[in-house]
Amino acid sequence: MMKNQTSQKQVKSAKAAKSSKPNVVEMKNPPVNSEFTTLEVKKYDPSKAYRWNPEDTFTLTGQEFGFTYQVLNAKKMELLQQLEIIGILENKLKEAVESGVAVEHVEEAK
Repeated sequence: MMKNQTSQKQVKSAKAAKSSKPNVVEMKNPPVNSEFTTLEVKKYDPSKAYRWNPEDTFTLTGQEFGFTYQVLNAKKMELLQQLEIIGILENKLKEAVESGVAVEHVEEAK
């Protein structure tokens, strides 16, 4: 019988522990912080222009930096080639004008 009495006591104390509330202070009207009640979720819109201060910081991960550098470096090489091609075309046009092959185009007034 001793076992039965001990287990009944344990069950009662376990029930009492479950039913007792921890030290919780309930507030009927909690204070309202206006900073949090008026928060507006801002969304990025790529069609709009944005501004920031010169001292603001934007951080790139190593992966983002590497990708950006590689793309811009490739574009730089492409741009340099395009500039070289423009130089070649301008020289050819200059030669054509000086030799009389190409003449100035004047639009007629309508």
